[in-house]
This record gives sequence, C-alpha cells and structure tokens, in this order.
Amino acid sequence: MMGPQASEMCSVPLLKEIRSYAEKMNLGIHMHVAQSPRETRQVMQRYGKRPVELLDELGYLDRRLHTAHITETTAAERALLAERGVSMALCTGSIGIINGEIPPAQDYMALAGRVGLGTDQAPGNNCNNLFNEMKFTSILHKVKNTDPTSFPAWKVLRMATIEAAQCMGMEESVGSLRAGKKADVVLVALDTPAMSPVLAWPVRNIVPNLVYSASGSEVDTVLIDGAFVVENGRMRTIDEDAEIKRANRCAQLLCQRLEATGWEKDMPLAGWTREGYY
Repeated sequence: MMGPQASEMCSVPLLKEIRSYAEKMNLGIHMHVAQSPRETRQVMQRYGKRPVELLDELGYLDRRLHTAHITETTAAERALLAERGVSMALCTGSIGIINGEIPPAQDYMALAGRVGLGTDQAPGNNCNNLFNEMKFTSILHKVKNTDPTSFPAWKVLRMATIEAAQCMGMEESVGSLRAGKKADVVLVALDTPAMSPVLAWPVRNIVPNLVYSASGSEVDTVLIDGAFVVENGRMRTIDEDAEIKRANRCAQLLCQRLEATGWEKDMPLAGWTREGYY
C-alpha cells in the first residue's frame, strides 16, 4: 500500500502523484481521513473543501482506499465513502484516548461499509495490542448503545481477522484458516488463568475469553506465512531482552534532549508528572 499520512499533511501535487503511482502499480492507499476538527479546519483553510470532498475531487474514493478513523465525517460523507467501496480502520482505543470519541464504525457498517479493527500507533493508544482493542471496541459500543448485546465477542473477533483482511484487500491470502491461504496462525494457551475455564457446552466461551479476558500474554506461538516468529511465548526473530534495553536507552536519551530544550515546561504530561499525578 501507499501511505500518505493525511490530506492536511500532503500537498495536492503529492496526493496526485501517489494516486497515479497506486493505479500504475495496482496498490492500495492507506491514510487518515477526517480524524479531527484540526484536519478539517486546515483543509478548509487551504482549499475551501472538507477532506472527503478534496479526496473525491482527486479521485481517491474507491475500493483502493483504506481510511483510518473517519471520526469527523458527516452522515452524507460516510454514505458516499461506503457507496464508493472505501474501507475503514476502526482504532477505538487510540481515538478514545486522543479525542475522547468513538469512531462512527457502527454507522458505517449500517451503510454496508467495510470495517476492520486496528490499533493505530503505540503513541496513540499506548500499545499495539489487538486483544486490548477488541475488548475496548466491544465494551465501549455496548455503553454507547446501552445495549449489552451490541458488538458481541464473535463480531469483534471477525473484525480483527476476516473483516480486517477484507478491508486491506488481502482476503484471498489471510484473515482465516483455509486451504491455499498463507499460514498466518496465532496459537493461544488455554491453560492460562485468563482463558480458564474452557467450556464447550451448553455454552462455548473461548471467543468471549479471547475478547474480554485475554491480554495477549496468553499467545504461545505465532507463525507468519508458515515461519515461526514466536514460540513458547518468546520472539524467535529478535533478542527481546536486548531490544527492550535498547528501547529504554533510546527513551532516556530522548528525554534528556527534550529537557535540554526546555520544551517540557509547556507539556501537560510533564506538568502532571511534576505535580505527582504521573
């Protein structure tokens, strides 16, 4: 996929070039669309159009486009996106933390729009944990609808697997365990506290346990295209301990550089840290 960040962060000539190249190479395009009032305000000030209208004018609105969030879209804009076959990445935790909102995935699905579950970025939701995202998505939509049957566990698990693959245009190769697809497999240990007890009758509880109870630490094995990348809960492709130490060293260096600039004096999180809240 091509990945322009968003319409307020890319010039029109660049967006046109990306669109042309994606068509030439038969690639998808992933970008943030109508994530925030800031984005809408900046695009309006530059072009006199809202982000969806600008992208429509540039020929972006078709099945090639995979949008993140569409939080600030109008009902008419969502109807247009769904009609054109644009898919949506629902990153509930990130938008909940950043904007204090729930993206309009439910409205979009009602329009037959394709919606898949995502994590956004670690700085946005503090982790890239899809188990966390499934739980957030299910519970927040139940609260929003005051309906405990809304967004059931099986539905959000499908959104994280089968429907996510459909959104990315990869349903022929990943998203479900079928002959001819890539061997992308996650094995979860059922003898862990979060996955216990395991019931098969009169109710089956493995999917609810995965969505509401599991944290991701229950993952024992991960294969990507048939190759082991996690085994017995440990990464095989990197030295986890060394990488964690390196990440902490890099973080400390960044904090030292930030402190040297004096910028941290204007940062709310730094202020709350000084006041003892963090």
